[in-house]
Amino acid sequence: VCSSDLLDWTSPSTSSHPKRLRTRTHGSSSAPSLPSKSPSLCSLDCRLINARSLKTDSIRNPKRQMLVAELDAGHLDALFVCETWLCSEVSSAFLCGPSASRYEVFRKDREADLGNGGGVALFVRSSLSPRPLPFEPRSELSGCELVMDGVPIRLLVAYRPPSGTIANQLLYLKGLAIDLKRASSDTTQLVLAGDMNLADIEWTESNASSPLARDFLSLALELGLSQHVLDPTRRANILDLILSHPRELVFAVSVSPCFLPSDHHQVDFSVSVPPSKRGICPRKDGRAKKAQSPAPGRVRRNWKRADYGGM
Repeated sequence: VCSSDLLDWTSPSTSSHPKRLRTRTHGSSSAPSLPSKSPSLCSLDCRLINARSLKTDSIRNPKRQMLVAELDAGHLDALFVCETWLCSEVSSAFLCGPSASRYEVFRKDREADLGNGGGVALFVRSSLSPRPLPFEPRSELSGCELVMDGVPIRLLVAYRPPSGTIANQLLYLKGLAIDLKRASSDTTQLVLAGDMNLADIEWTESNASSPLARDFLSLALELGLSQHVLDPTRRANILDLILSHPRELVFAVSVSPCFLPSDHHQVDFSVSVPPSKRGICPRKDGRAKKAQSPAPGRVRRNWKRADYGGM
């Protein structure tokens, strides 16, 4: 990632025709093409996993091959990954395989002096023209901004290690708070997904027992973030979280066994700009038109946002 590609926090892109970034060509150009997606799509299909290493490439535990197959299937617009266990010696092209030119990868590997493990990665479909965001150098946080329905949306993935001294844990949360406050505002569409290892937060009651959990809960409430995962993701605990602002940005959340060997379940969810937030929508002729409200007496329904699982 070049420094010139980084977004300026103080002036997010709001253009109705986002500049298309150069498609990376790490993989073979002869690989079969995936279905393309436009920034004007109604929703994004997303998934959060805790991989516990993406480097594993053995016959008994072929995690990288399974990741390659999942990306090659082409049904995910964004894949949020915690505990990648990666280092600079492992290239993103190697992780993606034949799909390397069709997904942008935003990574933050753990600093070498902080020990092994950890790390996060965000795989986003290249046709959505995602742009990287800047973060504190030692935080395990990465993300991007893309434009959908004329509205900038920021996708972030984070991991909080469960071990360490209280001082280091508080320092981590302080750095995370700085990054999230810079990435968030009353008008920002934000999705934060990750394993925060905070099992003692009661999200439905907005209660927490430990100091670290209370600090993170207070941060989420301060930023107006809503937490969407209500089913356990590891044993009886909700460790893997999906938070958003506004709340209606995320819907259709489901928890199921992970497609990779992992002691965490995966969380699938969809992201869509609420109708009230939509701005300028591109037309088929390439020109722009303002998103229109329903005529008086009529109601416009988005059937993709229906809770079919609850019916």
